[in-house]
Amino acid sequence: MVIIDDQKYKIAWERGTQQVASSHSIESVQLRENTLVPPQAISGAITDRHYEKLLTLGVSIALLLHAAFIPLFFILEILVLGLANIGSALLYAIALSLLKREEYWLAILICWVELIGYTALAVKTLGWQSGFHYYMLLFIPLIFASATNRFSVVAIKAILICLVYLIIDVWFRTGTPNVILDEAMLSYIRYGNILIVFMFLGYVIYSYIQVVYAAESQLVRYAITDPLTGLYNRRYIYQLGRYQERLHKREGHPFSIILADIDGFKSINDSYGHEAGDSVLITLSHKLCNGLREQDSVARWGGEEYLILLPNTRQPEAVMVAGRIGKLVSSESQRIGNSDIQLTMTFGVSEFDPDEGIDDCIARADQAMLSGKKSGKNRIVSS
Repeated sequence: MVIIDDQKYKIAWERGTQQVASSHSIESVQLRENTLVPPQAISGAITDRHYEKLLTLGVSIALLLHAAFIPLFFILEILVLGLANIGSALLYAIALSLLKREEYWLAILICWVELIGYTALAVKTLGWQSGFHYYMLLFIPLIFASATNRFSVVAIKAILICLVYLIIDVWFRTGTPNVILDEAMLSYIRYGNILIVFMFLGYVIYSYIQVVYAAESQLVRYAITDPLTGLYNRRYIYQLGRYQERLHKREGHPFSIILADIDGFKSINDSYGHEAGDSVLITLSHKLCNGLREQDSVARWGGEEYLILLPNTRQPEAVMVAGRIGKLVSSESQRIGNSDIQLTMTFGVSEFDPDEGIDDCIARADQAMLSGKKSGKNRIVSS
């Protein structure tokens, strides 16, 4: 076991690679902000926000659609539908206003009443072949899209809308419409209605696929990161280490591990409080990230300890990386309360040996770090 003082490796620090992964520190800030939300609430929160956005968009489209129908039906001299579209446009304008005030249930109720009433009136007036009954399909996203609805509520809504659709079918499908349009015009209206409904449903499906991916991505991030620093957590860095172990045994790629510990961290907590200690952990996490290469990974191993995984890296190069990080940490003091604290770290470095496992490699790095602590701290020890 060799003890390496910082001063001896000043030249090695200077010669170390300057390439860093800037995304490390950015991720750290973003993840720490996100972790204020309980992980179990992420999926529901994302889908509910998307549901509200989708509902607002749907109401806006319905308002524009009914506004476009107004001149069409007056030109066709179908006065009842022209007036009905004026009323529908007004109802959707009210619903849009309610959504902006976050009065969602009343807005949804207005949408339900308008859609059922307008569908029944349009089918009664122009007949089943006009295709206005297809708009009933738009209830599907309204019923199933919200993550907060219980299954019993969803089931009741689904049964209700199914019964309404069947009633409209029984009453109007074989009946004679109040207004007889020529076949060409009726076909244009039907195809237009089909196109509008399918475009909207397609957009809904696409949007919810995207929101599921977003929720899954958020949950994965919570599962693999430390809530305070935003770095990888112990479990995930260990999995990365196991992967490097398998890669080494299969293809012979070397890798090294660094265990780093903040010197005198307990005294910082005792003297300035745990909030100051947390601030130190966050600051040093940024510095660790800034001292790493793009292919390297760093995790909060526990307390004030960090584990750094260096793929395709032999021990001498790992020592240089530890030296560069040590220089970054000690290059400037940190303001804590009314004091400027000079922070240092002690590093234990080990290269993976094919005759051992990842646990043994980590244990050697840990023993090297403890040896550095006993030998005066603020140094790099390789094993």
